[in-house]
Amino acid sequence: MMDRREHGVVLFSALIFLLVITLLVIGVAKSGLLEAKINNNYYAKVMVLQKAEVLLRQQEKTLATANYLPPHVVVLTTQTCGVIFYRVNVEAGYLHARVTLQSVYAKLLRHRYCKTKPTIRPGRQSWLEL
Repeated sequence: MMDRREHGVVLFSALIFLLVITLLVIGVAKSGLLEAKINNNYYAKVMVLQKAEVLLRQQEKTLATANYLPPHVVVLTTQTCGVIFYRVNVEAGYLHARVTLQSVYAKLLRHRYCKTKPTIRPGRQSWLEL
């Protein structure tokens, strides 16, 4: 016959086992939520960079073909031997991510008054994320 002190041992050990399993499940769930947040932040950052790049290309295309300055474009240098440099700024946002891109754009004009032909290629010279 069993001793009275041994009646609750199985119940107690089962409760401890369930508590450990519950804590493990909670830890795994929190880890999964953290991974989802990290993935969402990365996705938002990639999307906002792509959106800003498209806006930057549109501004540069407008600058290359139009006879006026589009918004967010600043002249960096005056015409020197047929080359004008512009600074183009664009801002973009997606969900909670925001980014500002800036590029330096060169436009070639007539260089009839210069003794040497400019050796720079027209278009984007550099860009950076602010």
